Amino acid sequence: MQLQTGQNGEEFRCSAGEVVVYPSTCLHCVSPVTEGTRYACVGWIESYVKSAEDRALLFSLDAGARGLLAKHGRSDELDLMFQAYSNAVRRLSN
Repeated sequence: MQLQTGQNGEEFRCSAGEVVVYPSTCLHCVSPVTEGTRYACVGWIESYVKSAEDRALLFSLDAGARGLLAKHGRSDELDLMFQAYSNAVRRLSN
């Protein structure tokens, strides 16, 4: 499978049992099957947060806080960050 992501293309060659999940905004094409059988399951996942920009912001906030937690352990300041993240998710959810 090939996905067009922005200016770049990426190719995926999955092993048996693996799956590729990608946004519906990405163009894709599949290569011919040369060995084995391809099975496809088409579905949709809807986010609680409608805006891609808001989802990216929430992802960055969460990833940064989790990174700090792993590196330095729990703190009152990190608790505030996780609280802010949870409040932002509630506010930005549809």
